[in-house]
Amino acid sequence: MQFIHLNSYGCATKAKGPAWAHAAGILNEAARIPGAVGHIEEPMPPEILFGVPPDHLIVDVTGLAELAVDAQGRNLRRDGSVLVAGVVSYPQLRDEMRRNPEDGDAYLHWRRMTLDWLSVSFGASLRSVVEHYDENFLHLHFYALPTLNPDRTLDWSAAHPGLRAKREAAKRGESQREQDRSYVQAMTQFQNRFFSEVSEKFGHRRYGDRKERVSRMEWAAQKRIEVEQREALERLKIAEHESLLDAENKGLERVRMRIETMEQAIEKLQRDRDFERERAESAEEEIARLMTLLARSEGPGVK
Repeated sequence: MQFIHLNSYGCATKAKGPAWAHAAGILNEAARIPGAVGHIEEPMPPEILFGVPPDHLIVDVTGLAELAVDAQGRNLRRDGSVLVAGVVSYPQLRDEMRRNPEDGDAYLHWRRMTLDWLSVSFGASLRSVVEHYDENFLHLHFYALPTLNPDRTLDWSAAHPGLRAKREAAKRGESQREQDRSYVQAMTQFQNRFFSEVSEKFGHRRYGDRKERVSRMEWAAQKRIEVEQREALERLKIAEHESLLDAENKGLERVRMRIETMEQAIEKLQRDRDFERERAESAEEEIARLMTLLARSEGPGVK
C-alpha cells in the first residue's frame, strides 16, 4: 500500500507533543546523530540522495524562524511551523527484497522515480532527501523549507500543498471549517498525484484492505449484539417457564402469544446485529479515509 506523509514542525515542541517533535529533533534523528535515534537498535548513517545532510538544515530553520512573522505581524511562535518533513516508504520488507534481485531492481527504479517526483513537486523548497535502510521497510525522508514573503510571512506555495491551501482560504476570509476542508482537498490531490504518477506504476495500492480496517470495530459491535442476544434468550427461557406454569390457568394460546413476542424480539436483535455490522463497516471506512487525509497535517513524524 502507498505511504507518503507530510508533517510540519517548529523550533520548539507543540504543547502536549512528544519531546522529540521539533525541527532539530527531527533533523538529527534523520541524520542518525548519536542520542537522537532511540527506536533503532543499530542505527546506520543515511544515504544522502539530494541536497545536504538533514542536520545541516538546523541553522537555516532557526534563521528563518527568527525572521518570520505570523499573519498578524507578530514574531513567529517558537512552535510555529517552519520545517516540512516528509516520509515515503516502499511497501515491501527489506529482507524479502534481499532474496529476490528483481525486487531490489524494482525498488531502485521506484527510488529514482520518487526522487524525481519530489524534485518536481517541491522545486527549490526541497533541501534534503535521505534514504534509511536500517529499518524493516526502506524509505526516504525529505525536507522542505518555506520562503519569506516581502511582509516576512511564510510562503508555503512550494513547500506544503495543504498549508498553502489553508493559508489561501484564510486570506479569502473563509471560516476555520472551510480552511480545514481546503487543506484536506489539497492533501487528497497530493496523495492521488503520487499514486497516479509513481505508485500505480509499481502495482502499489492507494488504500489498504477495507475488511482489515473494519475488523476490530465490527468485532466490538458483534460482541455487544451477542451479549444482548444472550440476555434476550435468558429472558425468553424465563418467560417460557413462567408461561408453562401459568398455562393451566390461562390456556396455551396465551403462552404461544408470549413466546411469539419473545421470538419477535430475538428477530429484531438479529436485524439490529446486521445493521450494527453495516454501520461499523461504513464508520470505520470513513475513519480510515479521514486518517489518511487529516492525520497528515500535524503530529509526530513517522520514524
